Amino acid sequence: MKQTALNPVHSQAAATMVEFQGWQLPARFSDPADEYHAVRGASGLFDVGFLGRIEVTGADSESLLQSVFTRNVSKMTEGAALYGLLCNESGFILDTVLVFQLQSDVPGRRFLITTNATSTDKVL
Repeated sequence: MKQTALNPVHSQAAATMVEFQGWQLPARFSDPADEYHAVRGASGLFDVGFLGRIEVTGADSESLLQSVFTRNVSKMTEGAALYGLLCNESGFILDTVLVFQLQSDVPGRRFLITTNATSTDKVL
């Protein structure tokens, strides 16, 4: 079973671990009601190490994303991120994703798409 880089931290915190799409992930750290109140009253963290990552680069990267992503990437700046839907050519929703514009030292733009663990192969 695959583990994220934060797996030792989760184990040290005595998290209840579960299997999700071939990954060992924390389901909870304490009483769910206590966790709920902690997040609502302050903040919480979510381990995203299991998310899929797809890099799209080159001269046509922007036009490709414009044709399949429901947000306008043309106005993105380096370091920016957009949350939206990624669709196939017929408009069928493949996944909800975050698209980041990365620094590029080659012609064209460079983007990173983060997918749900269950959707990476479908999106590719």
